[in-house]
Amino acid sequence: MKSYPDTISIIEDKAFLAPSVSVANDLYPSLEESKQKMRGPIIRRGAQIGVNSTLLPYVEIGESSIVGSGSVVTRDVPPRSIVAGNPARVIESDYSTQRLLERLKARFSRYGEKLN
Repeated sequence: MKSYPDTISIIEDKAFLAPSVSVANDLYPSLEESKQKMRGPIIRRGAQIGVNSTLLPYVEIGESSIVGSGSVVTRDVPPRSIVAGNPARVIESDYSTQRLLERLKARFSRYGEKLN
């Protein structure tokens, strides 16, 4: 499985797109006038897009943001935010890496695994 960002999208350095991410560039595919206004999403530096997510045209994924697997992003994602769902909603704003690691450690400790 691969991700196929379209040619009208902007993907900045260190951004990550997991397998099967869908990227759209046309809000109204059947309209002739739509061809002049096509634009894919903007994915800012360090953003991470989860497996099977869909990014609609004109949305901007903020710097260092995380989009949960299977999400449908219909609106802009603020920088350093975690979003998920259909439609994607902000789960956490302005997260810190330390807080994210603490949450992951707590979640995996339930299964007897340790993160160093």
